Parts: sequence; structure tokens; C-alpha cells
Amino acid sequence: MIQCLLMANFKENEWEWHKKIFKCQPGQFITSLESLKEKCARDVTIKNIRTALIKLEKWKFLTNESAKTGRLITICKWEEYQLDENETGKQIGKQVANKWQTSGKQVATNEECKECKECKESKERRGKKPKFTPPSLQQIKEFFSENGYSEQSAIKAFNYYDVADWHQKNGEAVKNWKQQMISVWFKDENRNKQSMSEIIARQTVK
Repeated sequence: MIQCLLMANFKENEWEWHKKIFKCQPGQFITSLESLKEKCARDVTIKNIRTALIKLEKWKFLTNESAKTGRLITICKWEEYQLDENETGKQIGKQVANKWQTSGKQVATNEECKECKECKESKERRGKKPKFTPPSLQQIKEFFSENGYSEQSAIKAFNYYDVADWHQKNGEAVKNWKQQMISVWFKDENRNKQSMSEIIARQTVK
């Protein structure tokens, strides 16, 4: 991409070839696949260059036409890449690279955009915490009973949080109701009588 910008004519240019006059407008240049290959890295092949030109055409960065003297390359929206006359070619390349890097979506294919969108949505789904669902009174009773606590204390706990719209005493929302029951309500005074008897019996045996 940058190589094409550097090769393009900055001003209208004309030359004679086989007694005929040819003209190139600003943003155009005549070249060939072989000439482009010479200006690229050693491991770049003709096939690579041909593929790159097809992609750049697809992205509407340039047009590529066969001409009598070679290939006529025209940079689309040439004016957008122009800088002041005292700026160097390296500065031009840097500006173009930054422009295309910050607007990568402009040159991405539909498939790439779709893939990026799906990856983003997948990450968002993984990052979202499950929404808190208040338990029913029956769930509270069963949880208390399974852990040896009385039904009366379960009802009391349920009513306390139900009235407060499942918010704690400090105003923070309850995130895990089971953890809340264990840390606040699972106390000896809330155990059922049978459980208390079992505790006393175990201590007596010891």
C-alpha cells in the first residue's frame, strides 16, 4: 500500500514511447508485476503481488488497469494522502499507515468484521455475571432445614430481605443469597431443637 503511494506521480507527467505521448495524472503510475517485485522484500513473489493488488482493489484503495506500456495503477482518493511539499516520503508513509491502522474496519472484509463482532460478543457474554434471582420462601426453608436450622428462622430471614428488596443492612444488594444466609443467619440460636440436642449429646460423649 505504502509502496504504491510512493510510486505514484505527484504531478501530471507525460513521456514519449514508440513515438507516442502517454500521460499520467496525479495519483497514477505505470508499472508491472516484475517492477513491483523488485521494490518489495526478497521473499515476495509475483503471486503475492497479484493477490495484494486484487485485495487493494476490493478495498477501493486503487484501480488496476492493463495498459500498453504495463499496468496503470490509480490511487483512489489521492488527495486525502497529500501533505505539504516540504514533507518527506517517510512522513507520507507514516501518515497513511496511521490512517489505515486507526480505521482498520474500512479495509476489513465482511468475513473479518463478522468474526470480530462474534468474538466481541462472546467475550461480553463471558464477562457478564449472572443476574441475581431472589429465592422463594420454600427454597429458604429447604436450605435452612438441610443445614439444621429452624423453619421459623428461615421465614424470618426471608421476610427481612423480601421487604428490603433483597438488600443488606448497609444498603448493598444481595449477590449470593446462600452465602448471605450462612454468614448472617446460621447461628446457634437459629438451629432447630433437635440439632441443639445433637450438639449437646456430642459434647457430652466427648
